[in-house]
Amino acid sequence: MASNAAREKEAATAAQDPSAAAAAATATTVMNGPFKGRCICGALTFTIDPAEGAPLAAYLCHCLDCQRFSGSAFAHNATFRVADLTVEVAAGPEGAAVQQDGDGNDDTGAGSGSEIGGKQKGVPLEDQLSTYGDDVEGRMQFCRTCGTRLLLFCPAGSSSMRDKVVVPVGVLEGGFEDGRLAPAMEGWLKRKACWLRGVDLGLRRMGSE
Repeated sequence: MASNAAREKEAATAAQDPSAAAAAATATTVMNGPFKGRCICGALTFTIDPAEGAPLAAYLCHCLDCQRFSGSAFAHNATFRVADLTVEVAAGPEGAAVQQDGDGNDDTGAGSGSEIGGKQKGVPLEDQLSTYGDDVEGRMQFCRTCGTRLLLFCPAGSSSMRDKVVVPVGVLEGGFEDGRLAPAMEGWLKRKACWLRGVDLGLRRMGSE
């Protein structure tokens, strides 16, 4: 959290030179390499290594479900292929690291992992994972220890999403300064917070909302 002095300095800069403040606020860095994420307690970590070097999509969603799941006015999500996902559990049944790749393989051989929806893979062991939802609307996965929301799968949903995983950008390391994760779209604008409706980010609309 920024200190009071830092916030006051930012406010003073914006008041003196609004254009400079706007430029600083929109500056991004396009990073290289795979995306790495984790829960708050560190029991679950994951890596996503897309061939394109970027997510298939990054967007803001204002729907009520995303508001409730995120605990905020909207969610900032990124979509990737499940095949590019590797999830690691810090401690397996024998106290060793347990890792699963996008093919659902348990790299330690210490026991079978959890798979969601048959073809849905890349999911860690059940003893560290909580799941909410269904295969059609989506299965949200959380760390069982700290409750961090990490992954969303829709193995029986629309055909375009069956081999995809949706990740909250906030759980990705350095996501706040990675230009690859900048949203290009936003959806469910009718649920957009009243105090945000005057803010136009110039994003493409998702769907009909």
